[in-house]
Amino acid sequence: MDIHLEFERKWRLRELPDLPWTRTLRIRQGYISQGSRWVRIRETLLDDGGATYILCRKVRKGAMPVEMETPVSADAFALLWTLCSRNSLEKVRREWLDPLGRLWEFDEYAGTLQGLITLELELPSLDVPVTLPDAVSAVLIAELTGDPAWSNRALASTGLPSNY
Repeated sequence: MDIHLEFERKWRLRELPDLPWTRTLRIRQGYISQGSRWVRIRETLLDDGGATYILCRKVRKGAMPVEMETPVSADAFALLWTLCSRNSLEKVRREWLDPLGRLWEFDEYAGTLQGLITLELELPSLDVPVTLPDAVSAVLIAELTGDPAWSNRALASTGLPSNY
């Protein structure tokens, strides 16, 4: 099991910026309710035709966000997927590795979220300063960091926020 702290900033974009993509992934993820808590399952289809399947639980340890991930089989993913009901989404993720070695994740959503494009950047802590590349600034609509209405879980279960 992979356990790590997660500090993420998130932005909404008008369109994809012109950047040299490192790779493109197709992602399908769903959320299984456990009362007031959720578990996420994710299928990631890789450029080379392979696939990964992950079960994830996000919790808070004090003020720290902790993400616990464990791989599951394709069969286990298929079984768990049936429990997601309508709490799911699909997206194409394009990754860009910047000159500092940071991985920028650009998500273009499908289905009822068609037209939504977001950017996520994981950081060692939220107080790390971030300067957006010019290509990103040119297509920026707003920062979404910390707004629960724009979390992937909220998007999967309730759709686009009213302020879309």
